[in-house]
Amino acid sequence: PVQLAWIAGLFACAGVFFVAGVSILTVVSFTSIQSAQQIASDLDQNGVIAQGLIIDHWHDSSNDTTIYYLAYQYGGSAIKQSVRWWTYRTRRIGEHVNVRYLASNPLMARLEDIR
Repeated sequence: PVQLAWIAGLFACAGVFFVAGVSILTVVSFTSIQSAQQIASDLDQNGVIAQGLIIDHWHDSSNDTTIYYLAYQYGGSAIKQSVRWWTYRTRRIGEHVNVRYLASNPLMARLEDIR
């Protein structure tokens, strides 16, 4: 009986840690989504348009997922941005693009022409 109580307690603790872990991950994910939405809103409302230049492109693959990236520079900043496959395929290194950025934080930016 003592061993059964100990094992039951162990499973109960594991369940609490699992639920707490899932809750923390959910909060972190929600916060990340909320932050991304806030940045997008700030860019829409307060963004400044500048001329940029695509300086690199690459993709990362793992399992069944591929993420495509463009790197661009404008002013004194260089940024990487994940993009859709079609955008990745149609944009070229050396191509001029419009960049929308926050004057208060130039590292908060996005390519303007690819929504």
